[in-house]
Amino acid sequence: MEIFTYGHSVRDPAELDVVLGERRFGFVADIRRFPGEKKNPGFGTESVQGRCLAHGTTYVALGRQLGGGRSEGYREYMGTSAFAEGIEELSSLARRQPTLILGRAAWYFRCVRKYLADELLRQGFVVSHLLDDSRAFRHRLGCYRIAAAPDTCE
Repeated sequence: MEIFTYGHSVRDPAELDVVLGERRFGFVADIRRFPGEKKNPGFGTESVQGRCLAHGTTYVALGRQLGGGRSEGYREYMGTSAFAEGIEELSSLARRQPTLILGRAAWYFRCVRKYLADELLRQGFVVSHLLDDSRAFRHRLGCYRIAAAPDTCE
């Protein structure tokens, strides 16, 4: 079971079309808690939903359950029933069809995707972070940066 993550940052929205077209995801799980994009409107909710529809991909909003920006801190939030429900829904999607987790930050280690990746690894998933439309970085438990030397993670 493999699941991918992707952060849009200031990318051109056409890059998402390439990713969706090449990888053939069944689901895009949007984990942005506040998905309205003022800085990059091409990644606003309606735009992403339209891009998903054009590629035969189902858009699922999971930001309320899995998004960042928590007052108690994300690691603490992970102990709540709301998080448990969200991660179960995400896991269920990924068991059925290839799934892409969509976040805001380009680098997974600057986003809650790093914590979600750890949790998904514990559940038996292989998690890869898409760096662009053709390169991916395989996640390792607790590895929160892209290391020049693969055996050095913090």
